[in-house]
Amino acid sequence: INEFKDHPTLLTWYINDETPACFNKNLRNRTLSIHEIDPNHPTLTVLCKTRDVVDLINTTDIMGFDEYPVGLYQNGQIRTVDKTMSETYDKVLEGKLFLPVIQIFDWAAYQGDDKSCPPNFQEMRSMSWQGFVAGGKGIIFYSLFDLFRTEHISPFEDRWNDVIKLTDEIWKYKDIILSIDKVNKIETFKNPNVKFKQWKYNSDNYIVVVNLERSDQIFAINLLDEFNTEKEFGLGSIEKNGNNITFNLKPIDVIMIKYSKNNTNNNTNNNTNNNTNNNTNNNLIII
Repeated sequence: INEFKDHPTLLTWYINDETPACFNKNLRNRTLSIHEIDPNHPTLTVLCKTRDVVDLINTTDIMGFDEYPVGLYQNGQIRTVDKTMSETYDKVLEGKLFLPVIQIFDWAAYQGDDKSCPPNFQEMRSMSWQGFVAGGKGIIFYSLFDLFRTEHISPFEDRWNDVIKLTDEIWKYKDIILSIDKVNKIETFKNPNVKFKQWKYNSDNYIVVVNLERSDQIFAINLLDEFNTEKEFGLGSIEKNGNNITFNLKPIDVIMIKYSKNNTNNNTNNNTNNNTNNNTNNNLIII
């Protein structure tokens, strides 16, 4: 710890990888010891069982949780990310920074080539935004070295380019994801296969809608007032009829829209860059 605590690339001390709750005392002592030696960096725990979250919440500064469904569950049911991340966030109760740990690896690295099914860009995008909708304030991608281990199945450069593309997308919206501004009231027409989250950053409102299924889905909202609306990203389309917005979602689609009273030509990059100093909570973590 003394050797590396002042290294400029150090983000956190990773003290626990899926250790069960019976190690509570050991992990608590580990965090307290690290705090004494290095008060400037937090500790991180990553769990895989929601039942251990409450028992281990006092052992770490940051709570992470992993879910790796692509190529493991039948038909790649990536909606399990929403379930496990939501359950974890509910147990953390905003008492800890929560970081979803998202799959970028191919299960063939661990279970043989017959499990070959690396997540594509859209699957990684879906899992990541499921994590943010569930309450995540950052993201961890697992893992870089596995992309090399399965290069004989899918070339590293192709997989890495997808990771960079997704990272750029998340970074573009970092100030929005971390915003704590009070959002405008809206009405939603519920679809159990769709999850959404709303943010407000300065005068602009943002809504992300995530299709949890591998089939087309429709989701609708009522903004309760007249706004200028534009689509930020997503495979599907949106239809505006007065105050009503309908999202026509493609399989495992993620659509973000921005709506505001002011019709400006400034893009999101300009808005977030110009206002970064006005938001003190702008340290999104992507590992």
